[in-house]
This record gives sequence, structure tokens and C-alpha cells, in this order.
Amino acid sequence: MRSKTKNILAVLLAGIMTFGLIIGLSQSAQAVSKTTSFTYNTGTVSAKSYIHTSDNYKNVNATVELGRSGTWETAAYCKLYLQRYTSGSWKTIDTASGNASYGKKLNVTFTNIAKKSASTRVKVKLYNNWKHSELIQTVNSSKWKR
Repeated sequence: MRSKTKNILAVLLAGIMTFGLIIGLSQSAQAVSKTTSFTYNTGTVSAKSYIHTSDNYKNVNATVELGRSGTWETAAYCKLYLQRYTSGSWKTIDTASGNASYGKKLNVTFTNIAKKSASTRVKVKLYNNWKHSELIQTVNSSKWKR
């Protein structure tokens, strides 16, 4: 009888582990990754640049990648706003900031972000790299459901 009980428990445990593996794989399979290109206009030069976003189970990652125009390398102080579309407008749910320049991407992670099945985006305000109060440009990433 003990052998039969052990076999039943082993099968039950294997089933639970398999179910957990399937759930874990489905959550990672839902990850979203988007790239939005934009032209960064510094006033002196224009450079093709990018906002990369990725979404996993708990976190949202954003990267600002600034381009180059000829021999001119661009730079900016960036303020990032993770936003969710609710009640007819975009609401900021988290913020981050830092410096980006050609060859040095700004990578940020917004942690423990709840999923609400709502449109989500990252708004980026690009400021003069030396005068952080001088706004140069505002750009929004592509939106996705989170």
C-alpha cells in the first residue's frame, strides 16, 4: 500500500511541476519588445535615434539610443515617464532619468509594474545635456497592452 501511495504522490508532484513550467513559459512568452525611431533635433543637427521598450512579467525596460549626424555626436539629459492610458488620458505611473549620448545608451527598468490590460507607453523628454531645464524635444514610444 505504501508503494502505491508513493507512486500516486510522485505522479501528482510531476503534474504540479509540469503545470508550473507551462505557466512560467506562457508568462515569458507574453513579453513585448518594441522599437520606436525618431529624429532627434538638437537645434544644430538632426540624428536618427531610438526608444527601445520591453515588457516582462513584472518589469518594463526602456532604452534611449541617440544617433549621430556626420561627425556630430548627440547627447541629452532624459526624463522618462512610464504611462498608462486610463479614463481617456495618459497617466504617469513611474519616472526615471539619466544621460544618453551617442555610443552610451540610457537603460532604465521600471520595477513591479502591475498589469492592467491597458495601453502603455514611455514618454521621453530630452533636455540640453548641460542645462537640464532647457527642453529640446518630447518623444513617445510605441504603445502596447500591459
